Amino acid sequence: MSAGYYKSDLRIRLESPFLSAGLEAKAFGVDAAQLRDRSGYPVLPAGLLRGVLRHALEDLLARNIDVKDVLDLFGRELPHKEPEDDKRNEGVEEKERPGRIRISDARACQPSSGKERATRIAIEPETGAVKEGALLVVELSYPVGKEVDFKAEVRFPAASQAEAKQIAVTLDKALKQVVAVGAYKTVGFGRVVECAVLAPQQEKPFAAKPEPKKGSSFVYSFQLDGPLLVDTHYAEQNVLQSSTRISGAVLKGALARRLADSGAANEEGFVTGLLGEALKKTIISFADVFQGALPLSIVQRYLDKDTAVPDDATGYIADDLWKASSGKAAAFRSDWKDEDWKKGAAPSEADPLSELETRTRLSIEPTTGAAKPSALFSHQFLRTPLKGEAAPIWKALIKWPEPGEPPDEFYKLLGHLKAGLWSIGRLKAGTCCERLELEEGVPQAANQAELTGKIALILTTPHLMVRVGALDDEETFGAAIDDYFKTASDGAWQIARGADGERQLFAQQELRGDLQAARFRPFGRDRLEPFVLMKAGSVFVLEPVQANAADMLSEWERYGLPDPQWEGVRLEAATCPFLRGNGYGAIRIGAPGTLVGAEEVAR
Repeated sequence: MSAGYYKSDLRIRLESPFLSAGLEAKAFGVDAAQLRDRSGYPVLPAGLLRGVLRHALEDLLARNIDVKDVLDLFGRELPHKEPEDDKRNEGVEEKERPGRIRISDARACQPSSGKERATRIAIEPETGAVKEGALLVVELSYPVGKEVDFKAEVRFPAASQAEAKQIAVTLDKALKQVVAVGAYKTVGFGRVVECAVLAPQQEKPFAAKPEPKKGSSFVYSFQLDGPLLVDTHYAEQNVLQSSTRISGAVLKGALARRLADSGAANEEGFVTGLLGEALKKTIISFADVFQGALPLSIVQRYLDKDTAVPDDATGYIADDLWKASSGKAAAFRSDWKDEDWKKGAAPSEADPLSELETRTRLSIEPTTGAAKPSALFSHQFLRTPLKGEAAPIWKALIKWPEPGEPPDEFYKLLGHLKAGLWSIGRLKAGTCCERLELEEGVPQAANQAELTGKIALILTTPHLMVRVGALDDEETFGAAIDDYFKTASDGAWQIARGADGERQLFAQQELRGDLQAARFRPFGRDRLEPFVLMKAGSVFVLEPVQANAADMLSEWERYGLPDPQWEGVRLEAATCPFLRGNGYGAIRIGAPGTLVGAEEVAR
């Protein structure tokens, strides 16, 4: 077997007691509980295994044992220095590298009752009593002295079977340097009895055959073999939460990484030439588990049984911002907690992705035993299905945006997608069970022949429309949105106004691109500014200005809203991921006062 992605099994046997602490205690009076998966089996988290392996490799390197190539698989981070310009590593021989190795959680092979307890104390020498705050009750997953086997998987890229074998041998050598893992190692916890990294097997080759089916629009479906932390946002000050959708930018990034592994990139790691141009032009939509579903913030207006269409033309209405002239309930609701939502299952019951798993990382101050300042941090991510559980099936649309037959490079990209992606999101999930099918039919704007007057346009994915200065006040924001639609439609559409003269729109915003903006500065080297995204579920009521205004609706609904055009700003994939080619700006279009793409709910 040749170049590709390889997998080795990792085995480690620990002698109880051991502890890799979970987020919270599962029983009253327990101060430190063992981390478990949702089936109740103890686990050693992937971050713990990654850390002990990396530390062991660094020790081997310090003893002049050549393990540098394997250590590089764990990534390399240089100390940050404030640059005079945007080139952080100019003149530096070694540059930062992302990690290329994937390690899963190690799961215990034996069930655990978790009824054992151990007590740790610290004695005050002068009094002989326990120090204040120094009595700690620790959960023991198994009786003291019992040996417990754990299994994990290690994945990595290699240029050949021989290289993969050498990587596994080096990892095995490093693992055998580890004498204990987890917490309280200095008092005898977590003693390693036996461990090994087994011989590797190839999972996915780098090479991929071009897709034989011809067409310009394909449905890409896949499952994930690991946890997903992607398109993150801060749910709290120290809680980084994953999105439950995978943007096209993330999929394109994983595809570009795969192309680079297969040798299609230059020395800087960028995919260039005709293949690179095809990658830029190809539109990859957001990947969702539920295809075609509207954002959960959109709620149907209740209609009288004898009323087919509302008599007002205000369309979707925001609570406290817009009032329906008919006096009916508002048609836009911010979330599922509203009392007027009477039908349909709640997201937690209908959505297998609604429950995120939380892992907390911290650094302890030895003198106090408490977390160091700013060193307590949590990730909330989509968990990996357990063995025997049905894994969600994700689907995304892959489209070629130009008329005529797509070039050969487009089918090469499809071939690599079908062969499988390997590094999605911060936790580097991979795809499995990949399928690629031609999209059946070409969706058209709903009732396009009837849309000769006002239309209701709903964002189903976030979209970049305005710059941050537009948030100064309501009038400035409304004018900026109006300018966007006029520019995007070449003057054919504008934001409609109600009887009171107010613009008819409801758009929630979020600021994105903190690190992206800081590193690449798409608005200029002397200006640091975040991106302003309109959230999915935002609604705009448009009215035509030109007679042929409806002609562009099919193009908008098929490929998404156009990217904004700002003087002196060049938006491209290298500086801004929030573009139409990455699935942003996807919409539904319909007549005002109706719920696009769903059945109406009669009161």
